Order: sequence, then C-alpha cells, then structure tokens
Amino acid sequence: MNIFSVSALNAMLNEQDAAMTMKPLVIPTVNLNGNDARSLVEDCSRIMRAIGVAAEIMQSGHDLWHGRNHLPSPIDGERKNADARDAIGERVAALRRMRSEFEQLALNIQRQER
Repeated sequence: MNIFSVSALNAMLNEQDAAMTMKPLVIPTVNLNGNDARSLVEDCSRIMRAIGVAAEIMQSGHDLWHGRNHLPSPIDGERKNADARDAIGERVAALRRMRSEFEQLALNIQRQER
C-alpha cells in the first residue's frame, strides 16, 4: 500500500528538483584586501580533489547497486538494481559537472594574476 498520495509525491519531487538547481559560482576578485590568487586556487584544487574522491568512491562502490542488495520489492515485485545504478550514475555526472565548475573558477582566478 502506498502511503503517499500522488499530489504529495509530485510536491516532494518538485522540492527535490528545486533543491538540485544551484546558482552559478561567483568569481572572487583578487585584490589587496582579500586572499591572494594562489590561496584561492588552492581552495579550488582541494575541492576538486575531494569531489574526485567522492566520484571515484561512488563509481567503485558497486555494492550500492548490486542485484543482491536490490531484491524484488515487496511493493511492486521489481528488482531495483538498474534504478540504483542509474541514480548513482546521475550523481557521479553531477559531481563531474561540479568539479568542472571549480576548475573554471580556478582558471578565472588565475587570469586575474596577469
């Protein structure tokens, strides 16, 4: 038996979609009052490394979507390992996009040094 109404599920999904939309990163202005470009770029590098580690763990964590961990659902009788694999893949792709954003941010910071 489904404990959520269709409208409640749609509302939850809409909230999740809104939460996944992020504002673009703002390029810091390198100036005498703020941090130097080197330290800002190093922060970006640390973030990129952490994102890379998270993506690697998610990709290698095949137990998360292995069939033995997604036996037929008592609700609908379907195996969910393909859905689990797809969901992880979407998140790895999101992490890669985020890593790319920080890489671009670092390049834009470096351009200000010239």
